[in-house]
Amino acid sequence: MRDTRALEILVVDDDLKHLAEAQQFFEPLREKGAINVTYKRTLAEAEDALAANDFDGVIADVLFPMGFGPDENGKRIEDLSRILRSVIDPLGAGISSRLWVCYLSSIKKWVEGEAEPPSGLYVATMATDMGMPVVFCTDVYHRLDRNYRLYSLGLVKRWADSITPRPSMKHTDKRLDSRREWIGAFRDAFEELKSRINSHYSQTPENAYALTASA
Repeated sequence: MRDTRALEILVVDDDLKHLAEAQQFFEPLREKGAINVTYKRTLAEAEDALAANDFDGVIADVLFPMGFGPDENGKRIEDLSRILRSVIDPLGAGISSRLWVCYLSSIKKWVEGEAEPPSGLYVATMATDMGMPVVFCTDVYHRLDRNYRLYSLGLVKRWADSITPRPSMKHTDKRLDSRREWIGAFRDAFEELKSRINSHYSQTPENAYALTASA
């Protein structure tokens, strides 16, 4: 017999406006009993949530604060740098020298607190290690210069190629300003996540259940 329980989803984004728009999209589904959503704003909060809950999937931004103390933030940045350096070859075709230079300069900014680190990659690494599908929902404009946007998108794609299951990424190279655009972005991300959840459970029929959520 297939379980028809509500989907349990983790959404991670530090922008309160974006979280409000995510809630506007997900609330009708929650009221139908189709979905339960946990919202978090930092890596520390997301890590605690992943440890305490059995989520079906994760929707995450890419750049957001780690949220630990200075010493622990430094340790996590070192861990994140090792994760990224293990999959980025500065001499290979997978990433250009331009992006590599941006990456190296960004590590210094992360350590000094001058820029938000790609904590979403840390969250996605944890989630995929736990067998959870992940979809990034992000605006790669991030109010930064073009080099950083190129670096951010290139880094995520290169990193995503290296793990299984590969995270998906719903993004735009323009700034998303309107509420309607962000609600649409979360809708697209959720549709992708549902597809990945269905695919995951179809491969493990003993744990399969019928998805009740519909957008």
